[in-house]
Amino acid sequence: MQKPFSQVVLQSGVAPLTVRGMAHQNNIYAKIIKHLGIDNLSSREERIEKLRSVSVEDLIGSYIALGSPVPSFQATVDGYYLKSLPRCSTLPKQVYDPSLKRLLIGDCADEGLIFAPIIQSMGWTAERLQKVATGILGDADGQKLLDIYQIKPGQSPKEVFSSLIRLTTDIDWSQPMEAVARSFSNGDVFYYHVTETNPFPGPSTGRAHHGVDLLFNFLTYEEHLSVEQQKLSRAMARRWISFICGEDPWTPYDQKQGTIMLFGDGGKATEMQESNKSSWKRLRLVEGLQDKATDLTAAIKGFEVIYDK
Repeated sequence: MQKPFSQVVLQSGVAPLTVRGMAHQNNIYAKIIKHLGIDNLSSREERIEKLRSVSVEDLIGSYIALGSPVPSFQATVDGYYLKSLPRCSTLPKQVYDPSLKRLLIGDCADEGLIFAPIIQSMGWTAERLQKVATGILGDADGQKLLDIYQIKPGQSPKEVFSSLIRLTTDIDWSQPMEAVARSFSNGDVFYYHVTETNPFPGPSTGRAHHGVDLLFNFLTYEEHLSVEQQKLSRAMARRWISFICGEDPWTPYDQKQGTIMLFGDGGKATEMQESNKSSWKRLRLVEGLQDKATDLTAAIKGFEVIYDK
């Protein structure tokens, strides 16, 4: 059968961040129907019928009440469409359909900011975080992680929060995406990293948060950008179009050279070695911790860690 596409652009994370098992989703379902006040209905059919009558506003509101920054309409391992739950430990062994020949993938420097409200609501202190980290990772690895993210007893909540944004950025976004780039063997991978920041007023101004790349590569806000950022916007758009047209937008990524494209530093587009990323040493530690690291970030966000066996 002819497959619908042969190349892919991934800009918003990879499977371990967005795919959930049935146990996790059933847990979310139970919380939602309780929030909506329909958990006392006697049969599953009645609950489903009542859910179908819930307004869009109330349904979205139920996710906000659960602490999710966005509605969690996630892919689910149901044993039919998806047969196994992808985790960070499985990414290096991932086998891709032979029809998929090329991949463009990347991340932003402050991806973890998307979880800022829920992390802040948890009220983390360094002392409490140490108990959780060592409980999940073990004493030695837990302390190594705290040390590399410079989380120390006596720090202010603001200092701890800043470290946790770096930690969730690395564990939930950068390292899994790096693992996909390394494991993809069907053809060329084009890997990018965005440090250019949001120029617009608001809580994310001056940060390279999740989705900031979309402010540039679609040219949507070009007239509101600085001259330097307009140049960057056009450079990104040209490279995305060249990839779509089957050309090489920059030097392909490989494990030996590790060449990536950096979009930032005042509107510049510059090829660099992946090992020069500021997060390189942290990612090497995270890589070794694998699934336990993602269990930790789940706990940091207040999510119950539920994985189907």
